[in-house]
Amino acid sequence: MKSEKLDSKNFTPDDTFEPEYPWEDVLACFGETLPQDDFKFHNSCPKCGLNSEKLCWIDFRSPRWTWKNLCGVQGPLSICPECKIQVELIIKVRN
Repeated sequence: MKSEKLDSKNFTPDDTFEPEYPWEDVLACFGETLPQDDFKFHNSCPKCGLNSEKLCWIDFRSPRWTWKNLCGVQGPLSICPECKIQVELIIKVRN
């Protein structure tokens, strides 16, 4: 599937569902989404059950201070477009 653009200005996350990473940091990574077909067979949304290939995937990178403090992570992060929650981070880089 083609990539769409996520707009942090028009996105209201569900803060009641425990996010793994601060939404402020996640919203800073919004932009072009990653191809959904690259993420078949990953976690579905725990709230509504939407399959992984229907979730929005972004390239998440934790803030600069996390890298300076040796706790930075980077990788694809899925967000449910229906429930507005973080679903899964596939850590590709960690320091």
